[in-house]
Amino acid sequence: MDSNEALLAVINREMEVISERLHRLARRKAILQEQATRLRLGASAASARQAIKETSPPAGLSRWSMSPSPGSDARETRREQPRSR
Repeated sequence: MDSNEALLAVINREMEVISERLHRLARRKAILQEQATRLRLGASAASARQAIKETSPPAGLSRWSMSPSPGSDARETRREQPRSR
């Protein structure tokens, strides 16, 4: 593989990674928008938090800080550590 092909492979992979991240972010945004609307319409914070947790990927709530409700597990508020490359 010459240097042009190697660089093209690296660029294509980086574009794939960006595309995957954009998809995850768009999905996350839609979930959060839906729950924000529910909260504005009177849903409880606990039910919105539960819906976010249930509809989000496994890393869900750890990506952003959320004030824990009384009696909730405080581990929900920790931030995810950056991934190593």
